[in-house]
Amino acid sequence: MKYKKPNVVIISPNLYSRYTLTTIYLLRRMDINVSGVISLSLLNYSRFFSEFRRDGFRLLIKIYRKLILKGNENSVRGGNSIVSFMSENNMPFIAVPQLCKKNDIKYLSTSDINSKSVHLFLDEVRPDCIAFTGGGIIRQGVIDRSGKGVINCHMGVLPAYRGMDVVQWPILNQDYSNIGMTTHLMDQGVDTGDILKVTRVNVDEFSNLKSLRNLFEQLMPQILAESCVGLLDGSITPSSQFREEGIQYFICNQRLAPFVDENLYSNHIRKLRKN
Repeated sequence: MKYKKPNVVIISPNLYSRYTLTTIYLLRRMDINVSGVISLSLLNYSRFFSEFRRDGFRLLIKIYRKLILKGNENSVRGGNSIVSFMSENNMPFIAVPQLCKKNDIKYLSTSDINSKSVHLFLDEVRPDCIAFTGGGIIRQGVIDRSGKGVINCHMGVLPAYRGMDVVQWPILNQDYSNIGMTTHLMDQGVDTGDILKVTRVNVDEFSNLKSLRNLFEQLMPQILAESCVGLLDGSITPSSQFREEGIQYFICNQRLAPFVDENLYSNHIRKLRKN
């Protein structure tokens, strides 16, 4: 019997997402067939106002850096970033639709990730799983058409840190052993789906948040791709989490930002003196 490659669809927040591009490159190198990409269109006013209500002027800065400068989210340069990772691994930066066209990957642009056109696209492609690299809230209609599930890489350790700004909150809590990422299956709750893999990050070498977040951006596509492969080949078994476990966090007020860097710097100096 002829071997059939596992079939993955990727959901993308925009057509210039480095997270999406890197995940496509990595999955293909892992012998996974990326059969389709669903991307949110740039002119999406309802999404903009929804995210602006949530993120405020931070959203404008993010849009400028990611869509205008076409760089990573942070202004800090360094060896640990998704930009440097792509360069070191010979992953050219091109628009997502262009990459799809070059590699015969079906591509759909949509203003609503839960629309009927998305359902029809998934019914046609019939993925074994979906890799989520951003794009808003996923409804049950997409989950039901995702094969083994929609995989998200959450920027916090679950179930302890659900919700928003979960890189900052454990730093403010001085809970340094609970800083990291979790891949999980998306459900209708907030970061409550079955856990696939928890990856903790040693923050002792970092003295500021922006450099740490660059490392997160570099690691997330790698962890997401590895979790897709693990779920599909059976080497990762999803484990349930209970909704009453952990805490759901919300946006970290900008007035707390100096304390995040202060805590990171103090921890960094303390570890240097110990060594």
